[in-house]
Amino acid sequence: MSPQLPQIQEILELIKEAKTYSVEMLERIEKLCSVMTQMQGRNTFVQQCLKEQAQVMKIVSEQNPEFEIFKSSKDQIQEALLHSLALTQLSERGLEILEVSANTSQEQEGIAKASLLLKSVIGCLDMLLGEKIEDFIQTTANNQNAGIQEIDAQSLQSLKHHFYLKGVK
Repeated sequence: MSPQLPQIQEILELIKEAKTYSVEMLERIEKLCSVMTQMQGRNTFVQQCLKEQAQVMKIVSEQNPEFEIFKSSKDQIQEALLHSLALTQLSERGLEILEVSANTSQEQEGIAKASLLLKSVIGCLDMLLGEKIEDFIQTTANNQNAGIQEIDAQSLQSLKHHFYLKGVK
């Protein structure tokens, strides 16, 4: 067995692992984008409710100054609203990192860029996993079966030309 064949098989395994990892990362990015967008939307709803409750409690506490509980409730609602606003800033920052604008119908723009890049990588890895590496392994195996122990420069040039004709440039 030629010493190149185990190395080629090892490279093939590494390419398979890289493809698997790329697919997993693509799925994780898309899920994270979805979760961050949902979180921001839900938090916006919570903020609106808290603002309305804060207004109600302000009116109630002004009309009933003798009841400290109304003022305390109003203060707690204001505190919750501040935390909700901070959460909005965090989710906006997360979406900025993902280059996503949750306020538009085209919220996937940044994710689309990352997805396209990862899909291109996955496509390239598929090509390598498919015919290209298999052709190389087959050529190497054929050379071994034919008794050729060393692949000379001319054979490598022929193989390179073969791949070039198949679309690898």
